[in-house]
Amino acid sequence: AHVTLNRTNSSLFPNSICNVVKQRSRSVCQFSWVCMRKSPPKQHTETWRESLRIANQTLAGHISDPTHGALFFHAVYVKPSWSRKFRKTIRIGNHIFYRT
Repeated sequence: AHVTLNRTNSSLFPNSICNVVKQRSRSVCQFSWVCMRKSPPKQHTETWRESLRIANQTLAGHISDPTHGALFFHAVYVKPSWSRKFRKTIRIGNHIFYRT
């Protein structure tokens, strides 16, 4: 959530949440889950309600940015070439976050 919001506030990316999420670079999705051809999430489940609660709290500014301003991230099991160009901010679980 915070990487998406950080991107909307950066001149390097589109200025809306939807456009950031749907952005592609050389036809590759910025967020892999956008390109996955899975059925939509099941609404009216506890998981769905929890995701909405987190999204609303994040948008309202009630959750501080654990990524420290990150604009980029990747899973720990990959090492993209672009990761050398940016400053690592933090590792959270299986993801490493970076900023310019």
